[in-house]
Amino acid sequence: MVLKQKKVVATFLIILILGAYLRFLNITWGNPFFFHPDENNIAYAISNLSFPNQMNPHFFAYGSLPIYIIYFTSFMINLFHQPPFQIIDYTSRFYSAILSIGIMLSLFYIGKKIYNTAVGILSSMLAALSVGFIQYAHFGTFEMWLTFLSLWFFYVWYYFSQKYSWKRLLLLGIIGGLLLGTKVSLLVVLPLPLFFLFFQYQKKQESISFFSKNILLYLLPLFLIFFITNPFVLFDFSSFWSSMHYESGVALGTIPVFYTQGFLHTIPVIFQLLYVFPFLLNPFILVAFCFSLFLSIIFFKRYLRRESTFVLIFLGILFFSETFFFVKWTRYMVPTLPFIYLFLASFLTKIPRRIQSLTVFALVLISLFYSFAYVKTVFLSPDTRVQAASWLQGQTNPQEQILTEPYDLGILPFNNVFSQENIKQIDFYSLDTTPLVQKTINEAMESSALIILPSQRLVKSRLGSSHLLPKSSQFYTSLFSGKLGYKKIYQTPCDIFCKIVYMGDPVFHVEETVNVFDRPTVFIFQKNI
Repeated sequence: MVLKQKKVVATFLIILILGAYLRFLNITWGNPFFFHPDENNIAYAISNLSFPNQMNPHFFAYGSLPIYIIYFTSFMINLFHQPPFQIIDYTSRFYSAILSIGIMLSLFYIGKKIYNTAVGILSSMLAALSVGFIQYAHFGTFEMWLTFLSLWFFYVWYYFSQKYSWKRLLLLGIIGGLLLGTKVSLLVVLPLPLFFLFFQYQKKQESISFFSKNILLYLLPLFLIFFITNPFVLFDFSSFWSSMHYESGVALGTIPVFYTQGFLHTIPVIFQLLYVFPFLLNPFILVAFCFSLFLSIIFFKRYLRRESTFVLIFLGILFFSETFFFVKWTRYMVPTLPFIYLFLASFLTKIPRRIQSLTVFALVLISLFYSFAYVKTVFLSPDTRVQAASWLQGQTNPQEQILTEPYDLGILPFNNVFSQENIKQIDFYSLDTTPLVQKTINEAMESSALIILPSQRLVKSRLGSSHLLPKSSQFYTSLFSGKLGYKKIYQTPCDIFCKIVYMGDPVFHVEETVNVFDRPTVFIFQKNI
């Protein structure tokens, strides 16, 4: 027994060290440009805080709980002075990395408690090697906060559903408040304890007083924590409501914006299975999960036990509450990953032993390879935008006119190659809706020696979309074919590891935000002489 326990401890330490290394590796990527727009929005909101006089973040796309924690941490790191942008951004990434490690630890503990030690070890191993978790551990955004809190909300809810306890209900209210204080969209899981209370009330015929007191015991700390950590939801309600209206409109597609055009006529569920999860999980883990889910439904008496049923309920709520939005960003699916790993690990421990060891070994080895392929492609290689700017330096006249796309921070490294006034940004996104844009582009092309596309954002949604965006499609098709008088002289190279991690093509085979922030494909075209 002692020897077995030592093996478990040794295995878990290896998982922990490996996971920590993969999450902190090149945590300062992108310095000094900070390319990720969501990171910038968060850091900008935090940089505008000044304790105690100005604590309104004026930013409600996310909750204020992590914003305040990052601000005060950065404030202390900067020796109690207003923290600069760089410290704020690195602090945000540090919290993401720590919480990603916390998810690994939590999966080991929760898997062990709900199932057994084998499930805890295997699920934490899969999480340690998860490309999705490694990526979002490097982003100063709040996906790791949401995932960590969701996992613990599930754990307490699971035991509360087995046996009523006012302490667990109170704890659910506290965690629910923290979850809501991080992002309002996770409101979908918060009614789960209330359903249990209702069934208890019906089943045991408790008094209405008992029912009411328990609802209050749950909702009071939940909303108290939410409003304490997000005070300007009340103090600046008009801004909060305006932000919620805008964010929900973007998510539903009722407010058209340039950065969601890639989702035109995409099919829910199919899109996520083809373009999101193969990256977040890796294709082999995705297939293994789908296969385990199928067999569990067919042979539910053998595989689909109570624990896994609860995991699937929670997973289903997270998945389907986000899947049918017009926008289908990869980040929406990140909180589902722990529950996929828990379910898959549980299934693998139930299959016959003669194939169990080989299957587990193969999946872990493949996951290790995919995690290496990702970090090698993104964090052990030069940033693709910096790499492209370095390649161009010395090969062209720095006084030449440059034409580029708007809203893309990837153009910043090119400011070291050309003077800023010579870099002309035109709103290519409006080519199909604003007639004057075509004229502006034609005039700019007459004097532009180079066209630089800092990422594939427009390329992916325009090429081959003649029925949706005819003018844009025609422009980019003509540009790539050479009909516009430009030839492609540079495209970010994609080696075998790049092709593996991005399903063979980093431009067309993955959802746009899979790599547009940390490893976009840059294209450079030169006018024919």
